[in-house]
Amino acid sequence: MDVEAISSRASVTETSNPHMRAIRLVTLYMRSFGMKAAILDSGDSRPVVVGDPAFQSQLAAAWQVPKSDARPATITVRSVAGPATIVAMPIAFAGRTAWIAGIGEGVVALPDTVGLIHQVLLEGRFNHPDAGGKAARAERLSHEEEAGPAARRLGVGTLCHDFKSDTLEMSPTAGTLLGGGPFLRLAEVAEAFQPLDRAFVTRLLTGADPQMTTFDVECERAGTPPTRLRLTGEIVRSGGEPLRLFLSLHDKGAARTHQDLSTEGADRDSLTGAYNRSVLDDIITKATQDAANGARRAALFMVDVDNFKDVNDTNGRDAGDEVLRHVARTLKTVIGPQDVLIRLAGDEFAVVIAEVEDGAAMADLGERIGGLLRTRVTAPSGPVDIQVSLGLALFPDDVSADVDLYRAASQALFEAKADGGDGLKRFDPAMRERREQHRAFIWNVRAGLARGEFEPFFQPKLDLRTGCVVGFEALCRWRHPERGTLGPVAFFKAFDDRDIGGVLSDVALRGSFAAVRKFHDMGLSPGHIAVNLNQIQLERPELVDQIERLQAEFEVAPTEILFEVVENVLIHDKRTVYDNLTELFHRGFRVALDDFGTGFASLTNIREPFIREVKIDRSFVTNSTINPLDQQIVAAIVQMARKLGLGVVAEGIEDEETLKNLRMLGCTMGQGFVFSHALPFDDALQFIGRQERILTLLEGIQL
Repeated sequence: MDVEAISSRASVTETSNPHMRAIRLVTLYMRSFGMKAAILDSGDSRPVVVGDPAFQSQLAAAWQVPKSDARPATITVRSVAGPATIVAMPIAFAGRTAWIAGIGEGVVALPDTVGLIHQVLLEGRFNHPDAGGKAARAERLSHEEEAGPAARRLGVGTLCHDFKSDTLEMSPTAGTLLGGGPFLRLAEVAEAFQPLDRAFVTRLLTGADPQMTTFDVECERAGTPPTRLRLTGEIVRSGGEPLRLFLSLHDKGAARTHQDLSTEGADRDSLTGAYNRSVLDDIITKATQDAANGARRAALFMVDVDNFKDVNDTNGRDAGDEVLRHVARTLKTVIGPQDVLIRLAGDEFAVVIAEVEDGAAMADLGERIGGLLRTRVTAPSGPVDIQVSLGLALFPDDVSADVDLYRAASQALFEAKADGGDGLKRFDPAMRERREQHRAFIWNVRAGLARGEFEPFFQPKLDLRTGCVVGFEALCRWRHPERGTLGPVAFFKAFDDRDIGGVLSDVALRGSFAAVRKFHDMGLSPGHIAVNLNQIQLERPELVDQIERLQAEFEVAPTEILFEVVENVLIHDKRTVYDNLTELFHRGFRVALDDFGTGFASLTNIREPFIREVKIDRSFVTNSTINPLDQQIVAAIVQMARKLGLGVVAEGIEDEETLKNLRMLGCTMGQGFVFSHALPFDDALQFIGRQERILTLLEGIQL
């Protein structure tokens, strides 16, 4: 098949490239479903492919028009890398029948939302060839009133903004979702959102960020209840400057009934047989109203399978599907005939209990559910051990309005997950305050990243025999505009956030390669720079390619970078993590096992061929002079590492007595405050020139 591959990174303008709108359209589709690459095939010209270059060619080679031209479909294909899935959706493009298709790794089911998007596109007229013009914008805005009943049922509104003329156009549904208006400027739209979301939304609406994406926010105006909105949009640019904004607003809580939807069984989840997300708000409203009228209680459980992504990654999607079916079957056996089970999305379920005796009875039910689901499930690939986290909220004990019941139970579930999972949490008002504080914290970190306030500092690693610097460890620091330079204690929770944890860790990763280059430019050798790779980074399929690009950009040898991983990222048999570490090892990079002795299955992990160094956890090092057991542990780790041919580093050396003890035990490398704190790059340069002081310190210690 003759395919024209156009990179999504290409520098194109709306007027100079006839494929500009196609690129925007397929890129948005690709992002929406987490695909690697996407194609637009209009049938009478060469298809356009965008996205990951490796997946561009794979999609081009495997693409075939589905047999049915009426509904979205999935196509499983084979490649050198293994199975992949094409998700294809028929549309009307520039007056022709066309297909948009994305491709992703592995065998995946048809996304739940693709059918709804397809229905809206069919009933609306988003496909006008002059999508950027005034006529097209008017058509997009009027589709809800004229030909888009599905959009109104689904709670979908549209907003368009012209940056040059500063004009704002909005569909009636969009205005309703935002609280009624009137809205004449983008600033007034931003004011409709809650304060914690407002600054983030403003950046996206004004084009301050390089691209639009999909994100969830809450809208709340005076006199109206809060609305949970999902915003999806695109900004058309020319020469880097924003021209027009197209934004869709989707009410995540829009009430939809079986009669409202055109496809039979649309309110049921096909995998588990439970109700789907479309009925949640109606069911909650009915349960709370009945409870209020009957002077009784209603309850909502949120149930989430712990580490469900690991199940899919390790055992395959078939095993994940069997786990979800087992959870649904189990929940159905413990609830009453008047209660409702709903599968919300992925591995998350809701259970609405219509008649509740008291909180104690619900706590007992929650413990029973947790006990029953702390089990082993037989899957096609073998047995899978599972457990769940539960959040619970009661009406009217915990909340006074039906709209708050879902949010309260969700906050309780968040707390249960934050405590490590495998437990039940009931909502209390303090949870809401903690959640708001966490959201504010994450927003501040995100804003700091956008302003470039995070940077790596470098703590020296020394040869304890000679006092020479053998390397540095890169540690992230926050140059806060008000609080000064902050260490990781001030922001370590952000590393666990799936949205920004990887971005934050990339600051130190890129900074490590850049620092090696700057050392060389100054005529100095740092030895090596060690940098931590966290769980989020290690699960990226593109991690090795990312590191290869950094290596080429800064002209750094693999021996000059040492990657550190904590033991706990290795406790799950994750193929992507192990493949990444193995490939880095084969490319000449070394990997160190950080905080050794405090994680799980240490002796198993130390046997991995990519592990070439261990770092003794500071808790053992600090107490080795006062606790004989800790001293024996340090000695045992040193001897074991020697026999296995591994390097060994003691971290957290804070005084001369500890230093002397480590040398006596045979430890040859170390770092800690006795030598230096983590330093800005310029100070790290000076530190190398101050090695005479370290040599004098070591010479004064007589063994």
